Amino acid sequence: MSKSNAAAEAQRRLSTDLLVNSDSDTEKIGASINGEDDDLLLLEQRRSSVSSRRRARRRRRQSQDSIQSTEDEKKFQSLTYELDETEVWRQFEAQRQYNERNKKWWTIRRIRSMKRWLLVGATGAIIAFLGVGATYVADQLILWKFSLIGGMLANNNTAGAYFGYLALNLALVSVAATMVVIEPVAAGSGIPEVKCFLNGINLPRVMRIKTLVCKLFGVVFSVAAGLPCGKEGPMIHSGACVGAGISQGKSSSIGFDMSFSMFQDFRSDREKRDFVACGAAAGVCTAFHAPIGGVLFALEEGTSHWSAALTWRTFFCTMVALYALYVGNAAIIDGTLNRDSNMFSFGKFHSLTQGTLNFDVWELFMFALLGCAGGILGAVFNLINKYITLRRKSFFGFTGTVSAKAKSRAKYVEVLVVTGIMSTVSFVLPLVFLKCKPIPEVLPDTDYASEQQSLVNALVPFRCPNGTYNEMASLVFTGQNTAIRHLFHFRETGADSEEDVTFSAEVLGVFFICYTAVAVVTYGLAVPSGLFVPSLLSGAAFGRLIGSSLHLADNYKGTFADTGTYALIGAVASLGGMARMTISLTVIMLEATGDMQYVLPLMVTLMAARWSGNAICDGLYDIHIHLNALPLLDADPPDVARDHNYLVSDIMSKEVTTVEPVMNVGELYDIVTGTDHANFPVVRKKDARLQGVLARKRLGVLYDLKAFGPATSADTTGTDTTDTAAESQFERLLYEDETEDPAAPSPLGTTAHVHPTSSGTATGDVAVTMPKRAAGEFLSPFVPWPELERPYPRFPDLEAHPPTAAERHMVVDLRPYINTSPHTMHESASITKAYGYFRLLSLRQLCIVNSWNAIVGVVTRQDLLPGSIKIRTQLVRSMHDHLRPEERLSRSMLAKHTPTHRPPTARGGSARRGSE
Repeated sequence: MSKSNAAAEAQRRLSTDLLVNSDSDTEKIGASINGEDDDLLLLEQRRSSVSSRRRARRRRRQSQDSIQSTEDEKKFQSLTYELDETEVWRQFEAQRQYNERNKKWWTIRRIRSMKRWLLVGATGAIIAFLGVGATYVADQLILWKFSLIGGMLANNNTAGAYFGYLALNLALVSVAATMVVIEPVAAGSGIPEVKCFLNGINLPRVMRIKTLVCKLFGVVFSVAAGLPCGKEGPMIHSGACVGAGISQGKSSSIGFDMSFSMFQDFRSDREKRDFVACGAAAGVCTAFHAPIGGVLFALEEGTSHWSAALTWRTFFCTMVALYALYVGNAAIIDGTLNRDSNMFSFGKFHSLTQGTLNFDVWELFMFALLGCAGGILGAVFNLINKYITLRRKSFFGFTGTVSAKAKSRAKYVEVLVVTGIMSTVSFVLPLVFLKCKPIPEVLPDTDYASEQQSLVNALVPFRCPNGTYNEMASLVFTGQNTAIRHLFHFRETGADSEEDVTFSAEVLGVFFICYTAVAVVTYGLAVPSGLFVPSLLSGAAFGRLIGSSLHLADNYKGTFADTGTYALIGAVASLGGMARMTISLTVIMLEATGDMQYVLPLMVTLMAARWSGNAICDGLYDIHIHLNALPLLDADPPDVARDHNYLVSDIMSKEVTTVEPVMNVGELYDIVTGTDHANFPVVRKKDARLQGVLARKRLGVLYDLKAFGPATSADTTGTDTTDTAAESQFERLLYEDETEDPAAPSPLGTTAHVHPTSSGTATGDVAVTMPKRAAGEFLSPFVPWPELERPYPRFPDLEAHPPTAAERHMVVDLRPYINTSPHTMHESASITKAYGYFRLLSLRQLCIVNSWNAIVGVVTRQDLLPGSIKIRTQLVRSMHDHLRPEERLSRSMLAKHTPTHRPPTARGGSARRGSE
């Protein structure tokens, strides 16, 4: 076991015992590390009552679960959203500005802005056309499937219809499951993954073209197979993939790469984040025909970092997406470019009485109660799905984002079993509840006669005589969007008789229970699936059930609003209770239904659903983020971090792997390959003062290009002159006032060309530029910025380019590649301040320094997670409790008197976890 792993294991055991034996002394804690846990537990049992022992065991289990969750979260690293202000970057920008010194309007900034707007618009158009195509194919498959089954039922071949229905569903869902076998991260809705990516978590394969293809194909066949899932969530993930791919101009999955110079301004994590946000907003617009709702969804649920410029770009992206939707729907679905294209995805609501609302103001209280009910039902749904997901994890291994191809056969079988059960239930229900009703008449003189006629035509007879329809089959044997329209727009006002009710309360209740039960099992299957439309459909059935029950209790006197209004309120209450969306969902439903009179009812309902649901559990997406151990940083710091008695020095990693500005190639290679850290603080050897931060990816490029300098006299005479020379040169670079020659043709000096050679010398075809002010002072070849960034996002692996025996004695000058302006924080700052600073600035690491600017620790994303904070603060509190009362100081005084200003382990000593 390596030193870092041994230290982590020792810390885990130490932390567990501290949480249980808070009154144990330091010697007992040390004994527990050496394997004397049983003796400590026996001593505790002798001193405690039975109830105390039970509480101790429960706390031990919770501690172990927290530690295991923290260990799982450490597997994911952060994206680099911080600007890399290195010397090589400054020289590159200076050269670009110098080259356009005579340009007045067509500057690099305007060219970059034009490219960005074009790429944003292309993102919206592409995802819109992909959405139109996916919808068209899914609708055609559903129509083909039900036409075959309807023909068998017309010939009274019920058994053949059942087995045909079962076989078709199994065949369709097999294609969806195969897509997940090909690309495991294509499973689920993808919204948790997009949310984590925008939060700064580097998730492997989530934004690849391969994932996009598998997600789109898979969700088409999942929906066509009749599973209670929607394509709205996968469309959001697909839009994010489109945004991430089109902004880079390359794809390793298909071996496509355009000119680097054309896309070099966008090939960074920071730029990709903004394009992913635009793509996610366009995905919402594509799914619901809701452009403003898409922008608000990206703001409320998606991105963790927002700006005014990003607002305009997402707005433009959704605008282009909506226009492409109109063109695509008119040309592909309607077959002609006319003004009759479908504008509202759930059909337009109308006032039943001209000039009046469809509800009374006092019914807002009823809507609030319905929202509370939806929040409670959504929370129960989330808890049941959480339990099922935990069982899946214990049997199949991890699911979702960290899913592997292991046990894919068992997951495949689970998909087939659930689909078979769903098919059987959906086929049997219309047979059991064979209630045939006359087809409603359409009033020709109404403004919505054409819409009503299309709904009447979609009613399903299913073994009923001509001129009648089967209530249950009209909800089951049709597309989910059509079923939602049935519940929304067959609107009984309550002034009619019971015979005029389109869907009876009995049918609505049975459909709601059965559909919700299957939906709670479906979310988490190894198929691409969303939960927006299933939640809306089940909620619409529940809301319409409440409306019908109120009309029945009122003896059909017309006191309450129509059943369509209650169906709409129930739909948003269910989705709000599941996902905890408020602002964006309000606007999405307004844009999807086209009636502004429901603004206040929707707002009241969604707030009630959010409050009641949050009182029970988190939203479903947050639950799955936690179950997959994804290190998401919420907007608010954890409760344990709000205790200002604890400082950032209590949770930081105190033993930091550091490097120096100039090092031997072999020594640097040994230090860096001995850890998996992505960044390394650069310090001066004599006083450990922080000089900057060096990214691991830079070293990979340097070792790949063999950009090494010749060995110095330190290697031959035994006198270490490299450090002294490097320090003096570094001091001159940082503090001397240097003047540029105004007559010089360029701010850059001479340009050489290097190529990897066995000896490490620089010859060949890769441009290496020496800055004029540093000419002759850098001790190794200077690799320009384009060459450093060209491999993005897959930089060379440092371990794949080990130095030869001769190269190990050469030197590598890291000064041009050091980020000399890293974010730092004093060790006496509170955890809450560090958390807010870290999340607000989208940092990858935060260097903690003392009053002498000497680095004393590093804080990364994993250090700010609730489990990690809880473990380390419990450790600090337990150690503090062992002090005598006269020795106990406040946390600020304790930090002040702690000698944390000592230099860190020189040149990368073993770190407890170190820099990320």
